[in-house]
Amino acid sequence: MKKKLILLLLGFSIAVSGCGGSKGKGYPVLGDSTRGYDGYEYLYDDVLTTESEENSETKKMESKELVVYLPKSDYNSVNRTMAYSEKMGVSINLILNPTMRHEEEDFLLTENLEYYFNSESEYEYESAQELEKTEVKGNDKKAKIAATYCKYDEYEEKYNVYSDTYYMVRLKNKMKLLVKVTVKESEVTGKTEDLIEELEKFYGFNIEWNQEEAQEKLEKMEGQTPSASSNNEKEKGNKDSSESEEKNTESTKSEEETNSNSFMNSDDFKPVEEDDKDTTSSSGKSDSAEKYIKFDLPEGWKEDVNDGDDLIQTYAPNGDSSFADQYFAINKMEVGPTDDALESGIEEMKRIVAEAQNIDKKDINATKMETKCMGEVYYMDIIKKGQNAKFKMYIGGKNGNLYAIVACSSGNGEVFNIVNDILENGQVQ
Repeated sequence: MKKKLILLLLGFSIAVSGCGGSKGKGYPVLGDSTRGYDGYEYLYDDVLTTESEENSETKKMESKELVVYLPKSDYNSVNRTMAYSEKMGVSINLILNPTMRHEEEDFLLTENLEYYFNSESEYEYESAQELEKTEVKGNDKKAKIAATYCKYDEYEEKYNVYSDTYYMVRLKNKMKLLVKVTVKESEVTGKTEDLIEELEKFYGFNIEWNQEEAQEKLEKMEGQTPSASSNNEKEKGNKDSSESEEKNTESTKSEEETNSNSFMNSDDFKPVEEDDKDTTSSSGKSDSAEKYIKFDLPEGWKEDVNDGDDLIQTYAPNGDSSFADQYFAINKMEVGPTDDALESGIEEMKRIVAEAQNIDKKDINATKMETKCMGEVYYMDIIKKGQNAKFKMYIGGKNGNLYAIVACSSGNGEVFNIVNDILENGQVQ
């Protein structure tokens, strides 16, 4: 039963987010050869071309083409394998078939992107303040990593907030594309979000940008200059060093006092070791999770780190779903605008569930429920004849992502209450 649950989520992920092409979407996406589409308000089409290579069969030099859509702007450039454009605070860089490192085919796409990002970081973020980086996410077909930071603008004489999103994807015909999108807060306009949405629709990934968080960073850096920032860091370091010395002095003094008092050395007054401390909160929660959805786990429940994969997180009592009578798994899929994706996702979920459970699709009903976590969520009860186990599958969408949850129980059904609590009180990431 457990393997079917995992395969169900994997199949759903591939069907919904990995189909590629514009079939059924009504607009071109990365990988299409569609040109001349005028439905994008801020994007126009252009072509990148690979370096020529000899065709082993025809012995002729041949190249491949990739249609891309870029912001309409006076500040753009397309040069065979590379393209650049900027508009309304958003700049995009494209590199077709980039060379990431020596013998890169020996590494996963996620590893190559992380290596490239770290190489860029050596000079790109050397003078950055308030730097926050995400972990690299994805698989060997697509990968993403992002960074948000402040940099001092000599011309404007103040700090600006930037957000970089790096995305790399393998395409058909043995092509791969590296995309870097940068959002600069000081040049963002009221229409920038619409431009970002169109880029997300075509390229198929979420561009990291949050206006409120950017404003918070600006407030922290207000009135500061690079020298002032450096001095602040230096003062902070000196303060930390001074505090450390004071603590060491106090620690030595405390140790001397303790050694002189045999009563205080008794077992009744020994400090609690970190491993022995009770980490259960007053609400009875003992663990938390926040990779895809931030939520509290009930006491005794943990993530099964030996199950699932980069796309799926599985949770069970004691973190062991192998022999548990109940568990649940979560999957997140980047899809761009969620309305159409949610509708097609529900139908795809019905088909996959029907096939996995060997039942007729018409016997499966999706029930709608309103949640605080992500608004409208649809779920299905699946009971297979001859089995005591029951599972439910949930699907909802928010911020350009679809979230699928599958919960299974052959016990008291506690897991379904846990999932309902997540949908009511969780926060999508």
